[in-house]
Amino acid sequence: MPINIKDMQGLEKYVKMTLEQALREMAKETAEFLSQMVKSHIYRTPESNYYDRTMEFLNSITQSQVKKVGNELQIEVYFDSDKIYPHSSPPGSEKFNAHMSLDGSASYNGRSIGNWLVEWLEEGFSGGVLPPQEGHFFIKETREWLVDELDGILIKAFKRAGFDIRVR
Repeated sequence: MPINIKDMQGLEKYVKMTLEQALREMAKETAEFLSQMVKSHIYRTPESNYYDRTMEFLNSITQSQVKKVGNELQIEVYFDSDKIYPHSSPPGSEKFNAHMSLDGSASYNGRSIGNWLVEWLEEGFSGGVLPPQEGHFFIKETREWLVDELDGILIKAFKRAGFDIRVR
């Protein structure tokens, strides 16, 4: 469908609209890739007899709205720790608490356990009562994927909007 742009202001408006749509598509694809990384790294093991999965960590992956900051348009894909709730096991249960310390505390050093989960699962941890755990680096893998895929995602979005994009 031909686009009727009458002046530079109309062109700028159309490019901005296209870029916002491209950013939303990029964030959606990034969130989907991050979800796959979390599934393959964190949820690959079978359910445990000692812990009930809530799926809240996976479901906390969130895509923000496009926002203008200065002369830039920005969008974020992130883990929203407000979507990760503490769950205590019933008294006498052999199951561990979910998103809580073993003592039933829902925070550590002033931050919610849900907030710490991203860091602990990405980078690993040592010390405390649990054995050391190596990091899963799903965020690092997602960033590397995005660097490789970003040009293609943006080019697709601009081509759909009618721009003739050629990469040399």
